[in-house]
Amino acid sequence: MVNIAIIGAGLSGLTAANKLNKLGSVTVYEKSRGVSGRMATRNSDPFFFDHGAQYFKIKTNSFRNFLSPMFKDHIIKEWKGTFAEIKDKKITYLNNDTHYVGVPGMNSIGKYLTSGINIKLNCEITSTIRKNNKWYLKNSQGNQSEGFDWLIVTVPSHQSLKFFNKETQVYSLVKSIKMNACFSLMLGFDNKIPMKFDAANVYNEDISWISVNSSKPGRNKEFCLLINSSNKWADQNIDIDKDLALNYIIDKGSDLLETNLRTAKHKVIHRWKFANTETKNNYSYLIDRVNNIAVCGDWLTYSRVEESFTSSNNMVNELTSIL
Repeated sequence: MVNIAIIGAGLSGLTAANKLNKLGSVTVYEKSRGVSGRMATRNSDPFFFDHGAQYFKIKTNSFRNFLSPMFKDHIIKEWKGTFAEIKDKKITYLNNDTHYVGVPGMNSIGKYLTSGINIKLNCEITSTIRKNNKWYLKNSQGNQSEGFDWLIVTVPSHQSLKFFNKETQVYSLVKSIKMNACFSLMLGFDNKIPMKFDAANVYNEDISWISVNSSKPGRNKEFCLLINSSNKWADQNIDIDKDLALNYIIDKGSDLLETNLRTAKHKVIHRWKFANTETKNNYSYLIDRVNNIAVCGDWLTYSRVEESFTSSNNMVNELTSIL
């Protein structure tokens, strides 16, 4: 039986684990205490925030078929909100796309996919060793894993470089992919704020997104907002003190909404160093048949939820033919 190690328990890693679990012994390593990666949700009772991916769309039949059981089990529902664009503080309403979310949080999709999968949480892999045609993984505690036949890496580009031999083509391709940062501000309120929309993409500002997270299906009713900084501002201020970032984005959001967001009773900010791929690339996945290593993730192409699945699914199809 082939032994496979997967680093990262986001959608790509969990998709691969589910599909490969029938072909061999699969172990998923995740440095965080929970699964889902950038499809993250934070429960700050009584407030509930999706502070990673905000929603997703479905463009292909393969993705829809993959999600079909989750629709049946009500893990995924349509977000029937009022969507808009804000350019130069002018609002344009949108009504031509269907937006889906995990229920009760975006991370519910990842949790659903963990059934029957061997996952080691709170286990940060710091390095890998290739020896006698086997992969050995070392964690932050200094422990080394058993030998694996194949290594699959799904974590964002520059986080994954430490797992590859610098002389390989995989290393050079992954290194060429630049990712941008983002700050996600979570605000919870005692009372509702009058809003003209439930979610909006924002242009030409240091804010790129603002939404009423509590307007999504299956969420707590307590009013809460999620505000993302622009990638440009985050890249320029990635090492700024978190309190300074929080206050800056609150002020920008207050100006945009023409209301005082400092009245929020709950204020937390999260720093994503690797949030979005800067430019669209032509790689769906990478496989090194000589060293038995594969790479997949939305960041290889362009950061979208469906591309996480597509990258993983395409990689598994080729890997299955090899195995």
